[in-house]
Amino acid sequence: MKLQQSELKQIRDFLDKKELFQIDLRAEIYDHIIESTCQNMRLNSVDFDEAFCVETQRWNIELDNYSSFWLGLYWNGPRIMISKSVKQIKKVYLKSTLASLFIVLTAFILNGIFSITFLDSISKIIGAVYIIFFVILLVYDYRIKTTDYQTTFSFLFKINAIGVGFVYVLYNPLWTNFMSIYDDDSLMYISIGLHAFAISFFFSFSGLYNSHMSFNNQKVLWH
Repeated sequence: MKLQQSELKQIRDFLDKKELFQIDLRAEIYDHIIESTCQNMRLNSVDFDEAFCVETQRWNIELDNYSSFWLGLYWNGPRIMISKSVKQIKKVYLKSTLASLFIVLTAFILNGIFSITFLDSISKIIGAVYIIFFVILLVYDYRIKTTDYQTTFSFLFKINAIGVGFVYVLYNPLWTNFMSIYDDDSLMYISIGLHAFAISFFFSFSGLYNSHMSFNNQKVLWH
């Protein structure tokens, strides 16, 4: 059974109303609603309106507006998109945290071997790396914005790049002693851990950017 264009538009309008614009989820759910609606019409001998009403009731909970502590309560969207985002960001947090702990443990084991001059050089390298990362984030952000679609990956990029970008600029060792890695032993390991986390976290942005751009040649379902 094939739906008419006006009926397909009703489905797209429903997804628009629910603000599900992320095409990595939108296309999948759009196809699923079409298939289920057609199946309902065929098996239960009902018209489109009745079958589609059943589908909207089924999807209302998954597509209702939702927010999560993991992403920040300010950021919200359809529950299914937020839930997918939370799963992804938890993996990023875990990988970045493990990398940070490894670096802190290494620094603890090697404590006392390196001179202040060496640590100062490392601090300046971190500052330079922060500048490079910040520029790359700006390039990624610009290229994502030039695409005519949204994805879960672009959503995660946006909400995390803001905070991490501020860290790269405001807490850069080239012009601030805050989070210094050698001023005070009691704070040194915390500072090392925070810098390690910020650097490790950057590599997730490349993954999010590449995942978003992978949809560039696919048909975008907007209207």
